[in-house]
Amino acid sequence: MRSIYVGTIAAMTGLALLSLTGPVAATAAAPASTDATTESAATGGVVVNEFAPSVPIWPVNEFVELRNTGEQTVALGGWELVACLSPTAWKVAVRFPSGAEIPPGGYLLLTHLDWAEAFGPSPDYFYDVEVPEDGGWLLFDPWSGYADGVGLGSGLACTEGEPAPKCDWVADEAVTRDEQGKDTDDNSVDFTCRPRTPGF
Repeated sequence: MRSIYVGTIAAMTGLALLSLTGPVAATAAAPASTDATTESAATGGVVVNEFAPSVPIWPVNEFVELRNTGEQTVALGGWELVACLSPTAWKVAVRFPSGAEIPPGGYLLLTHLDWAEAFGPSPDYFYDVEVPEDGGWLLFDPWSGYADGVGLGSGLACTEGEPAPKCDWVADEAVTRDEQGKDTDDNSVDFTCRPRTPGF
């Protein structure tokens, strides 16, 4: 089932953003709740764990994977996943619905809505935006603010420290954290190029 929600970010890393419309899809998911009292404010250790951008040869063969490196289940209702398209352009790609959660050690796979089975396993959520090869992703927690980010280009609000490396996307590589989910707040340190493993 594919549903459209409107996500709003008041501020992101000191930059004011406009209201943006983004798609989110979930199986048997209810519309997103804006009532903070209905969702846990605990951020746990939810990070952007792996991603591959859109490339000309396979523009919809892109994905982003979230991972909970913490020890508690994290309720994601109201969280937003923001696509960084350039230093001056962002789009809310997914606003998680009430009831969405990620268990300790768990993963969530999010892909372009035209994702094909040949690319990998069925995703947990869809989005309708193509992230360029110098773009990135920002995870926004409505209670604590900025949660995590990764960028492939300089000057992006998503990039922590220096940009993550640009990989051989056509050869099915992705930027990914290590097995421990190391997070030093420097993308060039935390991410390396490895064979893509969406959802795992």
